[in-house]
Amino acid sequence: MPRHHHSGRVADLVLTALYSRDMYRSAVHDDDRIAWVVACMLLVELHFDRKIGIGADGSIHPARGASHDHHVLETLLKSEPNAHDARHAAVWLGYLAQHHRAITMVWQRLVNAGVAAPEEKKWRWSRPRRSLTNPLACAWAREYLREHVTAAEVPEPAIALWHGLQALSLDADDLEMEHLDIARRLRSVRLPPALTALFDALDKGLARLATPL
Repeated sequence: MPRHHHSGRVADLVLTALYSRDMYRSAVHDDDRIAWVVACMLLVELHFDRKIGIGADGSIHPARGASHDHHVLETLLKSEPNAHDARHAAVWLGYLAQHHRAITMVWQRLVNAGVAAPEEKKWRWSRPRRSLTNPLACAWAREYLREHVTAAEVPEPAIALWHGLQALSLDADDLEMEHLDIARRLRSVRLPPALTALFDALDKGLARLATPL
C-alpha cells in the first residue's frame, strides 16, 4: 500500500476514518462497536475478492475454489470450528469481533503500511492507544468516496463503506466532505442484495451491544 494513497480496502478506510479529525484520537471510543463494524468490513472485502459466498439467509461459506492466501480467511479457517461449512454471518462476525481480532488485524495492516503506530497498552486490561503516523491516511475514506462516487455511478464497495461509516455514526461532517452531493447520493442508494444479510447481522450484533444486561 503506498504511503500517499489509500489501498481501497474498506476495512482500512473505515478504521482510518475514525481519525479524520484528529490523527491521534479516535472519534469513537467504543472498541466493541468498532470491532463489529471492522469485522463486517473484513467480510465485505472477502466477498468482493470472491473468497466467500453470502447466502440470502445470512449463511457464509468459503467460495468454491477460493485460495486460502487471504490472511483473514486463512485465520478463520484455522481458528473457527467448521468454518469450511456454511455458518451464519453472526458466527463469523462474532469471532472476528471477539477480543477485537478484527481491529488488531486491520491495525497491523496500517502499521505495515507505515501510516499507523503499533498499539500501546499501559496496563494489561487498559484500552489500547492507537494513532496514525501519516496525516494523509486521515483522509483516505473521503478521498475514496470523492474518487468513486459520481452522478452516474455508485460502486458497491463505496456503498458498503458508507454503511460501515454510518454504523459508527460517522457522517459527511465528520469526514469534512466538501462535496455534500456525494453524501446525498450515497444516502439514496440501497445496499447490494448480496450484502443485505451481512449488514442485518451486523445491526443485530450492534443492537445486542447497546442492550443493558
